[in-house]
Amino acid sequence: MAVNCRVYDLNKMSAAVIICVSLTIAHTAGAEEMQDVESPVAPLFSGFVYGQFAQREINHALNADNGAGVPVQTAELAGAIDMRYSSLWLRTRLTAERKYIPTKRQNTADEANKFAADIPQVSWKYIFSDQTSFTIGRLNLTLDDGQSFHAIDILEDGIRGSDFEDRAGKFVGFPMVNITYANALSAYRLIYSDDTISSYSYEYGGTNPGFNRGFRQWVATGRKSIDQLTATAVLQYIEAGNPGGGVALSYVPTAAWSFYVAGFANRGNPYPVHKNVYLNRGDQLGAADVYIYQSPVQPWLAHDGQIRARGLAGATFTTEANTTWVMELWRDNRGMNSDQFQIWKNVVKFHDNLTNQSARGINLGYDMESLRIAHGTHIFLRMSMSVVHDIDIQPSLMATRDGSGILNARWTQHVATTWEYWVETWLRFGDKYSQYGASPERVGVQFNARWFF
Repeated sequence: MAVNCRVYDLNKMSAAVIICVSLTIAHTAGAEEMQDVESPVAPLFSGFVYGQFAQREINHALNADNGAGVPVQTAELAGAIDMRYSSLWLRTRLTAERKYIPTKRQNTADEANKFAADIPQVSWKYIFSDQTSFTIGRLNLTLDDGQSFHAIDILEDGIRGSDFEDRAGKFVGFPMVNITYANALSAYRLIYSDDTISSYSYEYGGTNPGFNRGFRQWVATGRKSIDQLTATAVLQYIEAGNPGGGVALSYVPTAAWSFYVAGFANRGNPYPVHKNVYLNRGDQLGAADVYIYQSPVQPWLAHDGQIRARGLAGATFTTEANTTWVMELWRDNRGMNSDQFQIWKNVVKFHDNLTNQSARGINLGYDMESLRIAHGTHIFLRMSMSVVHDIDIQPSLMATRDGSGILNARWTQHVATTWEYWVETWLRFGDKYSQYGASPERVGVQFNARWFF
């Protein structure tokens, strides 16, 4: 797992704190629907201290001089403090991080030390009646049941990766106003989110590359439960953008089984796409296809007007021994389709054979930007089980259309009720020009610890 670190200057951070405390919101989709508790006499504080050390092996095949800026070593120490007082809830996060990034690129330090402070999640909730409430603040909303992929990811900070639980407390909410009407069987929301006030810096391996950040949007959701079936409908309108819509269904026939599907579609492609792919130029390449001063990878198709959909189908099964199996199949039509991916591979092969090593390194670095987000068809398998008391293992596999993918395994030790530690390792596999085989990071291992207070 690569580490995401957001850095703010003091003025922007102070403005964000003032706005967030005066406007503010909750932690995850379920946070705003937690049952109310009686107001305490004094604020309640809780949280955790998180530490991590990661070691990675760089894949130099298409990553000359580590142009992608992959950190070989990363160390992080973070503290997340939660405060709850009556209807107010907020999380502050302080981070100290050190990276070692071997590279020969100019203006890139081999070692980087960073300190950051933020209020990533915060909420204030006002109850109008037993069924109607008003929430304001910063919030992430999870609108479908996927693990490896969320088809309805319009209000999420964590889009990909293995840390679905946000164990490091990194996910940053979207500033929004949320009006909810809910009862035992249904819930309806009207949301206005203005993320233009937020400022983010994304580096290699960051949680969210920002394609769904930085704009204003209206979102309406409705959820209805009938016996074991729950259906959710979502409508999105982006100011100065395109509307979109989606649905999610979940069915729980028994305590052991769960089935779920989700889909969403809107116009445009926010993912970064290579200029050659945009121009449909993958043959007879020459000097015009060598880029030096400006990256050819941009969201060229963001406003092309074409409808693009993404979908998910998944199932989970839990045995009597409390072992859980997860299988998911998903497809994301943002990014490159199969024909466009072939054009991209032709361009990469052309750049890989450039005789000028400086031009080769620069252009291969540009090419890798097109793979910053996973897209296309994927299958995901995961098993979670307890091997002995307080020790869990969790192997998983993600594979995509060209036979490449990621193997991941996590070993977790729970120590009493106050702290835990885990070791996570991953391997990206595939041929040199495949979606995951081309990744500038091939193998990694990470050591983590978390202490609760």
